[in-house]
This record gives sequence, structure tokens and C-alpha cells, in this order.
Amino acid sequence: LRGTSNYRGYKGITADINGIYFVEVLAVNKASSLAQVRTRPEAGRTDIGPARKVWVETDELYPLIKGASDISPNYFKAKNTNLAVFIPNKGINKED
Repeated sequence: LRGTSNYRGYKGITADINGIYFVEVLAVNKASSLAQVRTRPEAGRTDIGPARKVWVETDELYPLIKGASDISPNYFKAKNTNLAVFIPNKGINKED
């Protein structure tokens, strides 16, 4: 966290429809590796209709860090720890 870094920071991910990809985790079933999530229509500009609850694979969910509101110098503290981002792809390259 201090000193010169040999890497460069980038924007991160972009989810064009935040209400679908930025979800609230309601429950986790560790035995089946599934999580129940709720879509968040209020999180984006696109009208996605009413909130829906679905079960998804936990290996597709990552903690959602909302930028400046969650990151301060020298530490990270999420304001809402039950939010996650659904990332169905693991990277973009020429083969994809």
C-alpha cells in the first residue's frame, strides 16, 4: 500500500445493466454451491421490471466494491456487505 508500484490500476468491470449484475445476496447453500440473489432495479438506469429472486452458482459472484464510497486511503470498508457482482465470464481475449 505504500511506495512505488510496478503495476497500473484500471477501471475494473463494467456491467451495462447494473440492476441485473449488481445483486443482493439473500442466502447461500454451501452444500450445493448456490446463492439466492435478488436483482436490484433501483441500481441502474435501465428499466428491468420488478426485483426477482433467483439461485445462481457461487463461483460466478464476487464482492461488489462501489469505488470511492467503499475505499479510503489504506483500507477498504464496504458499506453494504451483502452486495455482489455477477460475472459470468472470466476474461476477454482474442479467442473469446
